[in-house]
Amino acid sequence: MWTRKLAVVIVIAVCLSMIGCTQSQVINDIDIALSAAQVAIPIVAGAAGLPAAQVAEILTWIQAAVKALGSVSNRLSVGGSKGEVAAGITADLAGVVASEPDLQGVPASIASVVQTLATDVQKVLATYGAKPSVALSSHSALGSEVHFGSSDQKKIAGLKAKDLAALAAVEKALAARR
Repeated sequence: MWTRKLAVVIVIAVCLSMIGCTQSQVINDIDIALSAAQVAIPIVAGAAGLPAAQVAEILTWIQAAVKALGSVSNRLSVGGSKGEVAAGITADLAGVVASEPDLQGVPASIASVVQTLATDVQKVLATYGAKPSVALSSHSALGSEVHFGSSDQKKIAGLKAKDLAALAAVEKALAARR
């Protein structure tokens, strides 16, 4: 009898820890995407031999990606139901994913950093966004209620600061191109 109760307690503990890890993982995934943006901005801005319009298009897309990731960070700090947060993430990121810049003819060093950012944004959307094939409920990797404790809230605040720094960098790069 004690063995069965112990097994139930262990299963519950594992399930709860998996939900927490999944919710913390979204913070890590956004951090990775923002890091990719921070790497891409100076590489794209310093691109030699690309038409100015193409550089501006890529930088503008990076700017949109960074803004969308910032919106996701804000959404996570507020929390809510899984469906609400997943739908919000989808609303924030779907447009960015759909408008990825054309990288044909772009040097590999530039294309690879931009593609890394695009892949990271797609991962956040695919993992944590709402799934269109599911009618009224969302099958996101987030727990049923999205709420972060103080430690994760500090990480989210760090994401917001990182997002603002990336936005300032891309805006500076765009201004220098004008």
